[in-house]
Amino acid sequence: MGRQESLFIKGYERACLFLTVWIGRIMAKILDISRFPELMDFLWQAIKPSSRRLTQAEEQEARKVFGDSINYQQVHFDEKSLIAWLGAKKHKCSGMGITSFRTINFNKKIKTAPGNSDMKWLIHELAHVSQMEHVGSKYMIEATYARATEGYGYAPGAKPIFLTITVNSRLQLL
Repeated sequence: MGRQESLFIKGYERACLFLTVWIGRIMAKILDISRFPELMDFLWQAIKPSSRRLTQAEEQEARKVFGDSINYQQVHFDEKSLIAWLGAKKHKCSGMGITSFRTINFNKKIKTAPGNSDMKWLIHELAHVSQMEHVGSKYMIEATYARATEGYGYAPGAKPIFLTITVNSRLQLL
């Protein structure tokens, strides 16, 4: 394959990805207007027996970061999530957190304590809940796009310019 063909294919792929994201944003807005996220949260919390609310210690730690910007009573998480388990298998990693609306899905039990790595992971996932609270479900489209393109483009120790890194990279800083 020649250089021009390769550039054409990359351009075509980027255009398709852009179009998909654009359509996804419109669909997310329609879903938000129809209150679909609330319905899904209700259903997930009703059908997932392992789902639970934040503990008092988890909520206290979260309030240090997010204050009152999250409705903590609506947040649930599932530590035996099939969705997160499948994501971990797909990405070949031992730990996976997937936030869908106000439900946080983990593929394994987390042991949160102030300052430990599991608490930091929970805080990161709560940042996605905060995104849901502030911009609606389009955050899911943005996170999927970031994962498909740049991923978490933040390298510890680097000095990134905050506004030029992806949203997920900013969340990794938390």
